[in-house]
Amino acid sequence: MPNGWKWVQVSDISNVVRGGSPRPAGDPKFYDGKIPFLKVRDLTKDSNTYLTTFEYTIKETGLHKTRQIKPNTLLLSNSGATLGIPKICLINATMNDGIAAFLDLDKRSNLYLYYFWLSKTKELRNINMGAAQPNLNTDIIKNYLVPYCSYEEQKLIVNELECKLTVCDKIEETISQSLQQAETLRQSILKKAFEETCLMNFIKKYIASLLTIILIPILINIFTNIFNWNDIWNNGWIILFLMSLIILIPFIIYFLIPKARLMKTTK
Repeated sequence: MPNGWKWVQVSDISNVVRGGSPRPAGDPKFYDGKIPFLKVRDLTKDSNTYLTTFEYTIKETGLHKTRQIKPNTLLLSNSGATLGIPKICLINATMNDGIAAFLDLDKRSNLYLYYFWLSKTKELRNINMGAAQPNLNTDIIKNYLVPYCSYEEQKLIVNELECKLTVCDKIEETISQSLQQAETLRQSILKKAFEETCLMNFIKKYIASLLTIILIPILINIFTNIFNWNDIWNNGWIILFLMSLIILIPFIIYFLIPKARLMKTTK
């Protein structure tokens, strides 16, 4: 531990309290008023440091059954699968019993402790309370040991952390864009492959039709009259044969040249 640092219990630097919920839940006597009522989802729905929005509200009649908090209060989700998520609330609000608040904490330590709890999320979730649903009681939070230093040092640590996390965010954004571009390219390749497959099938059927309907009958007539060239010429079989070849040659080239190149490449 660096000089000037010390281990302190959370209870030594703040008053840890848990929220409460008016019962019964959803009762119009207490709910759907004008007072923000925070639930765990409000803390866990995004990765932002600060909380400024809410989904639920209560009425003044429900205030005596919950906990009120002031702006710039550090919160921590302490119930459910998403426990251990910190947030700094910037609004006047109330909160349910799935959230713990750090009251009487020096606001200069808000960000430092925010990152401390963020680093402990996985550790908190591994604490087994013997209940079906993961849950942290306030005693566990109060007794947690925190490496504590001067506010000036806390500020330096927060600045360094945020600088490094900004780099991580940029890398994450670049990776996300690359994955999106890769997915777009993948879809383009698949689309092109299937379009080409459909085109190739159409061409094959077209050639087969030409062979069946035109070219084969022409060849049969030519070979059955092979010794009577005047009839062949006068009936136009030679002309039809040549015209059919003219139609077929581009398709034959289309099929054979790419295959020849592929064989040459593989060799």
